Amino acid sequence: QMDYFCVNKDPNCTVEKALSNAEKYVLIGLTEEMALATQMLEKLVPWVFRGQAEAVMVKKRSTHLFNPVTNTTLNGAISARSRKQIKERAINYHEEMKFYDEVKKIFWRKAVELQLVNKAW
Repeated sequence: QMDYFCVNKDPNCTVEKALSNAEKYVLIGLTEEMALATQMLEKLVPWVFRGQAEAVMVKKRSTHLFNPVTNTTLNGAISARSRKQIKERAINYHEEMKFYDEVKKIFWRKAVELQLVNKAW
């Protein structure tokens, strides 16, 4: 994911460069927070997204797995086998996780700024 925030998919892109570019976006949504991301888009771009939060209600997925990264048992929960394969195959796994953690913080700060959640998160 970090590659998408690097200029021309620069192979020498660092987490810091990618985050600097990510900060320029109005919003970067999180798949596991699709409903909230849609509410945020409604506030940021109402002429495009008005009324869409109701249409995007995330349905329960049939899984009993727990994802310790997102602290969810529904969206974002992947099997231990899949997690192991990602870790083995991702060249820059630790950088990607650092980038993702920082993007999550950006997302939650924006949610607080838009007064959709309180600061207690």
